[in-house]
Amino acid sequence: AYQFKSDLARLKKRFPKAVYFDDSDATLDAFCAGKIQMLLLHPASAAHGIDEMQNHCRDICFFSMTWNLEEYIQTIERVGATRQVQAGFYRDVRVHLLIGENTIEEDMVERTESKASVQDAFKEAMKKRGYTSVNNDVFQPDGWESTGISSQLFDFS
Repeated sequence: AYQFKSDLARLKKRFPKAVYFDDSDATLDAFCAGKIQMLLLHPASAAHGIDEMQNHCRDICFFSMTWNLEEYIQTIERVGATRQVQAGFYRDVRVHLLIGENTIEEDMVERTESKASVQDAFKEAMKKRGYTSVNNDVFQPDGWESTGISSQLFDFS
C-alpha cells in the first residue's frame, strides 16, 4: 500500500513486475488468479468493495503510512484474519509497516494504535520534535523569541 504518486513510481521502478491496482475487475481477477504476484494499491482504492483477495494472499505491506484510520483498517481487512477464516484458511495474516526511525510515520503508526484524532496526533508529534504551538496552527522551534512569526520564519531584510 502506498500513499503518494511518488511512492508508486518508486515501487514500480524497484519492482517492475508489480501491477498498479486501477480499480478494474480485470486487474483484481488477474491478481486473484495468481497472474500478478505483487499488487500496488492505494488504501482509498482498497478500502471497500474488493473481495476474494484473502483467497490468494495473507501479506500486506504499507510502504507509506496513512493518517486515515478507517482506510488503514479496511486495507488490512481485505486479506484480514476474519476473511481468511471465512475462506476456510486458518493462517496468520502478516502486516508489514516500513517505517523510518525518528520520522513522522512513527507517530502515524502510534495514531492508528491509539485512534487519536489527526490534529491531536500531529500536535503531539511536533511537540516531540521540539516545536511549540504558537496559536494551534503554527509551530516554531522551542527557544525562539516570539517577536512575530513572519519576522522569525522569513527574513525579508
